[in-house]
This record gives sequence, structure tokens and C-alpha cells, in this order.
Amino acid sequence: MLSKIKKNLWIILRTGVFILLILSLFDIRIHRVNKKDDTVFLVDRSLSTAESKESIEKYINEQIQKKDKKSLTEVISFGENAMTDMPLTDKKEKFAFNTNVNPDFTNIENGIRFALDSFPQDVNKNLVLFTDGIENLGSYQQVEEKLKEENVNLFIYPLKRADKNDCQLKSMKVPAKIYNNEEFQLSVEIYSNYGTTADFHLYGDEKEILNKRIEIKKGLNSLKYDISPEDSGWKSLKGEIKADGDTNSYNNVFTIGLNPAGSPKILILGTKEDTKNVTNLLNSIGIQISHYTPKEVNGSVDYLVQFDEIILTNVSHDDISEELEKNLEYCVKKEGTGLLVIGGENTFSMGNYKDTLLESMLPVKSQIKGNEKKPNSGIVLAIDTSGSMEDETGGVKKIEIAKEAAISSLDILDDNDWAGVIGFSDRTEWVVPYGKIKDKKNIEESIGKLKAQGGTLIMPSLKESIKSLSSGNTKINHIILLSDGEGEKEGYEDILKEMEEKEITLSTIAVGKDSDEKFLKYLSEETKGRSYYVEDPADIPKIFAKETYMATRKYINERAFYPQLVNSSGIINKNFLPKIKGYISTSLKDRANLILKTDLDEPLLAEWQYGSGNVLVWTSDLSGKWSKDWIEWEGFEKNWSNIIDYLLSQRNSGEDHIEIIQKGGNADIYVDTEKNGEKVDISVTEPDGKNYELAMKQYEKGKFNQNIILNKKGSYIVNLKVSNEDGSNSLYTRVLYLDYSPEYFLEEEKDKNLELMSKYTVINGETEIFSLPIKDKSYSDINMNYIFLPLAGILFVSDLWVRKKFGGN
Repeated sequence: MLSKIKKNLWIILRTGVFILLILSLFDIRIHRVNKKDDTVFLVDRSLSTAESKESIEKYINEQIQKKDKKSLTEVISFGENAMTDMPLTDKKEKFAFNTNVNPDFTNIENGIRFALDSFPQDVNKNLVLFTDGIENLGSYQQVEEKLKEENVNLFIYPLKRADKNDCQLKSMKVPAKIYNNEEFQLSVEIYSNYGTTADFHLYGDEKEILNKRIEIKKGLNSLKYDISPEDSGWKSLKGEIKADGDTNSYNNVFTIGLNPAGSPKILILGTKEDTKNVTNLLNSIGIQISHYTPKEVNGSVDYLVQFDEIILTNVSHDDISEELEKNLEYCVKKEGTGLLVIGGENTFSMGNYKDTLLESMLPVKSQIKGNEKKPNSGIVLAIDTSGSMEDETGGVKKIEIAKEAAISSLDILDDNDWAGVIGFSDRTEWVVPYGKIKDKKNIEESIGKLKAQGGTLIMPSLKESIKSLSSGNTKINHIILLSDGEGEKEGYEDILKEMEEKEITLSTIAVGKDSDEKFLKYLSEETKGRSYYVEDPADIPKIFAKETYMATRKYINERAFYPQLVNSSGIINKNFLPKIKGYISTSLKDRANLILKTDLDEPLLAEWQYGSGNVLVWTSDLSGKWSKDWIEWEGFEKNWSNIIDYLLSQRNSGEDHIEIIQKGGNADIYVDTEKNGEKVDISVTEPDGKNYELAMKQYEKGKFNQNIILNKKGSYIVNLKVSNEDGSNSLYTRVLYLDYSPEYFLEEEKDKNLELMSKYTVINGETEIFSLPIKDKSYSDINMNYIFLPLAGILFVSDLWVRKKFGGN
């Protein structure tokens, strides 16, 4: 019996050892909640929080004395870098800040990463962050996901800046390029938390060039100054403010590097009469100019690209070749060439800009929307449908061209206008009955039914047109008559008299050598209309469109008014502006910036950026017909010089486009090589002489960006090397300045840590941190080998003991 018991015991022990050893091979773990807590106090010790040091130290010591034995604590300080003030401990030790972090910057991201690395395993993690939330290096958002993954309970203890008078010189900006001896505009931003007066000083390479006494309001102050350099050798501009009552002088200086660009060249297109005042202006300010008519100019890219700015003065689209238009668009969009379009009777709607490549570049549309301030119109298109209109020109029948012209003319009219199309030969037919413009699609289909047949009788169509125009309630009534043959020569006296009495005007279009040009001209003159002679029928649609624009009197506005300033954009600097006596109506495009408007709220001066270049339109003229008061105005040269300079500001001069956006200790560099660059390398020399190199990141073909950190006060020399597809290299140098610690930046927002506080639990000096519930507990995995292997060892020893005790194998 004893032998059987011994045998069974031996089998059980051996089997147990075997099973435990097998289980240890499977890495079996138990998931359990951690019992210990670790609370890390992470303290922002940057300059902006310096006055909170003692109160934070006191609060942390009070909390440490209230913790239990299971709770671990640690204190970490951070600015630009992070350091441990009190190592991890379970004791209730008194601590004091003893580290020297760099206080010139706040890098919350770096501080949180340091804290996460300091947490031991197998603890619940509490992180108490003391900060004003103003991060000027790094981004705490980069570690938010890691906080979630590690189940860290984050508590925010908001710190507030001391409420003292502070006036900051926030930024200065100049055009991308400064031309030799050319006046340029300096934009200055000053932020102050109180109202005061100040002296603003500007230095060009340490030589004072400006000294102004200025009024500073509470909040953001935007100032603009026109700078006339005495020489072209300035490498930098330094601004300085001295504000009355300012308690912080550290943020009163701002320096920018300049990028000299030689002398600008401008191409002027237009007749001598239209361009004389523009030419005189540019000559007076010493700018190199070339002057041609649109038909004379070399329209190649190689020629146009040498100019920094191109000015079109009262130029009709009909005079612009396809090559010139295409290459003009390339230079503006790709090369950053400035474009200025000056109006006149041959521009915009009157110059057939509608739906052209030229119009796509402009901040305005040629066609306007219905304007209740303008009179409605009644238009009748009387079209010759005699047999001769079946003749072809360029492979297209004249009647088909007339149909196209009629459709395009009616498309110009507004919904409150009236119109009709009447065809005449030896009979008269209303193809589109006279009435209000409603269904343009049906009207287009009706016009398509026009057929050429029979002789030419003009008089019946005029009588029908007068009758219909008289029946409507329109302010302007007009007939456009097109004919390629001869009609009746006598019997018009009563018709002309009735038209005069009813204020109906008539314009005539004589097509081809067989038309009675002289007689048609007589009819139009008697009714105060206009007459046209066309040899090439292909020109008919353009004339119809122009005549419709003119007849409605909605596009040419010849009356005196005072322009209204909407947004100066640093271009127009005068509140009082002289009268304008005429302009061409246009409508503002979305995203365009309206600078001056007319008394009918239509654009007079508008701008936008098209690709790399600035584009500006002036819808009046500069020949003097409508703008005489402006040209004689004492502010003319000053304000128009600003316009010229503004258009030069984005010019690339064949170079790669480089943009640097500097905010605090971060500088984002963007390089656009117009798809030619394969690689861009950066070499940065820091204020202390240390150098490092980076390869820029390519985010699109030919486009690169890179962030560099400015973590030392002084100047940074940034050298860029663009490696092009053809094997050539382009080299550029830019100089950046960090005049003072970003900790001295005043923020426009009232509370920059609102975002932080909205995401996490906010505490204050009354909060008992160790009494707060732990929402996100951490879990630990216990490897069962720590149980299996010792237990297997015990069973194995027991097996040996049994065998020895009872003997036998």
C-alpha cells in the first residue's frame, strides 16, 4: 500500500515539474492594475513665468507633505531644455529649484517627453504641468498621442504673466527686393498692453534714417513708412521703440535683413497719348522704361521676362497677340512679374476682355451683375437675313457669324433688361420676340433658326423695332442694325423723327463692300448712334458686344464722383482723394482686395496675387480725360509710386522664389524652383559660429520646405543651394535675426493656454493633487515564469526528497 502511495506521489511531483516547465515556454502573463502612483511636477521655468517660481515651489512642497507612502514624486524644470530638480522618491522631502535650464525659450513638447521618460514601470502616471501655455519652440501636440498611449493623467496649473506695462516691437517687413535708390515701404507692427506715446527709431546699418514720435494704442498697432535710401548699400534695417512707461526694454528692438535687387525695369504698352502721364511719372522717379504699342512689342518670353513690371494702358484685347497674352500670363504667374492694367474706353468690357486669358489674370470681371442704381435697357438687334448673308468668309457663312454675334450680345444684358431679335430681308420676322430677358437657352435656340433668303428691306424692321421699344418701360432704348447690302434710300423722315421724339438711338454695322456704308452712317448720325464698317465678317461679334456694352450705358460711366477708400493696403495713403470723371464698370472677383470704389460701389482700384505676381487694375484712365484732377493732384506721384512699388514686390527676376516665415524661435523656409529643382540644401551658421547642414523636404515637385530653430539671440546666416535638373546650381543667402527671447513676445490673444485647458484637467493653488481620482490607471504585465519556474524547482526538490525518504528508484 505504501509503495503504491509513494509511486503516485512521485508521478504527481514529476508531472507537475514537467507541466510547469512546459508552461514557462509560452510566456504567459497576467494583466493587473498598478498599485503605486508616480506624480511628476513639470514646471515651466522660462522668463515669462519667472515671477511664479516661489509660489510654485511652495505649492509643490505642501503637496509632497500630504502624499501617502505608496506615492512617488519627482520635480522637473524646463525652458528650452529640461532638467531634474528632485529625483524620483517615495519620501516626503522638501525640495528647492536648483537647475539652470535655458529660460529664453519654452518647449513644452521637450518637457513632456523628458517627463514621460522619467516615469518608472508598474506605476500609475500623474503629470502636473505648470505653464502659461505660450510655447515658442516645439509643439506639445506632437506628444499628445503618447500621453494617451501611456495612460498619463495630465493636470494643468495655469500661470499668468505679471500685469506690467509692456510695449513690444513685434515685426518689420519690407518688399522681397529693394531696388537701388528706389523708395520702398516699411511695415511695422507694435503690440502694447497699454496706451502710450513712443519714439520710433530706424537704422540702416546702424545709421539713423528715421525718428518719429508716435501714438500707441492698446493692442496691435500697424504703421507704414516710405523709406528713401540715400545709398543702396544697406544690408539690414534695425527698428527700436522707446515707449513712455514701458517696464520691459528687452523686446523693443527688431532687425531684418535686406535683399538688394539692382534697378527695376518696366515695360509700358499703349499709345503715346494714353501712356504719356505714366511715362512722365516713371521718369520722375528714375525707373528704366521701355515703351511700345501692343502690336509692336516683342511678345516672346525671353523679352518679357527681363521686365520687373508690365503696364497696359487703355489696351484692347483685340490688339494683344496670342503669343503676347500667353507669355504675359507666364511671366506674371511663374516669374512674379507685376501687372498693372489702366483703364480707358478700350479696356475691360469695351476692350473684349470677357472670358479671355487676360481677364483670368485680373482681380475684376469685365461683366457686371445687375445694379439697381443703373437704368435698365431695351435693345433690338435688327439683322439682315437677305440671300447675300449666305456668302462665306473663312469657310463660315456670314449669317452664322451674325447668329453668334446676337447670342453674345444678349448674354451681356441683365435680367431686368428687355431685348428682341428681328430678321429682315424682303420680309420681317421676330426671331426672338421683344420682351424681358428670361430663358437665355431658348433665346439661343430661336436665334439659331435665322435663315438667309430674299432681298433687303430695312424700313419695316425699323418700324417694328420702334413699336416694340415704345411698348416697354425701359430707360434706354437702342437698335443695332446689321446689313451687308443696300436697302431703301428714301422715306425715313417720319421714322427718324419718331425715334428722336421717343429717344431711341440707332447704331449701324455695314458689312463688306456691297453694303451701303454712307447711307447707314447717315441713319446712325441722325439718331445719335454709332456707325461701323467691317470688311471681315469675323469682326462682327466683337462689334456687337462692344456696341451692346456702350448702348446700355452701364459700362462707360462718365460723371464726376469722389472715390471712396475701402482698404489702403499700404498703397493709397490719403484720406482726401480728388474727383474722377469717368471709369469702366467691372465686378470684383472672389478673394480680390478692393482698395478704392466708386459711388456705385464698383471697383476703381483693386488688386490680388496671381501665381507669384501681384496684379492691380485701375478702371479709370490716366490720359487725363477722366483723371485730370488726379494727375494735377499733389499726391499723384506719391500714391502712384506706391502702386508701382507694390507690383514690384513679388518679382523673382528669374530666381527661385524664397519665402521665410519667422515666428518666435521657429523659422519656416519655403523654396519654389518652378519644378526645376531636384534638391535644396541648407547651411545655417548660428550666432556663436556653429554651423549645421540640412536637406530640405520636398512636398511637391520643385517645392521644398524646412523648419529651422532659432534658439540663440543674434544673426543667422542661411545659405541655400538649389540643385537643378540640368545639373546647374543656384546659390542664395538670407540673414535672419533673433533680437530678443521669444519669452518677451506679447500675445494678442487674451489667454494662450485656453486650448490646453480645454483638453485637460485644470487645477489651482487650492487643489489637493494627491486627493484627485486617477481616471486613467496604468496596467502591468506579470510574467508567470516568476511563479512557474520557482514552483517547478520546489516540486523537483520535493521529488528528490520523496525518493530519498522512501528509497528506491
